[in-house]
Amino acid sequence: MTCEEIVSLLVDFFAGELDPETAALLEQHCQLCVDCEGFVNTYSATMQLAEQAFRRELTDDARSDIQARLRAALAGEA
Repeated sequence: MTCEEIVSLLVDFFAGELDPETAALLEQHCQLCVDCEGFVNTYSATMQLAEQAFRRELTDDARSDIQARLRAALAGEA
């Protein structure tokens, strides 16, 4: 497996959509390739941070601000 293949398979890998053989090859490559190991670790950490960010509840002020900006943007496009 090449580094380019690792990058192209990451979304499916983290979604659990790779067949077991391909997932094993990806993991094996990352054990041998420091660059891909770092990339996969960074990608994983980014995914976790994004999940945490989306779990947070917006404050009423933040929600009102977003709604006002959306209304203003839509009014400008109408």
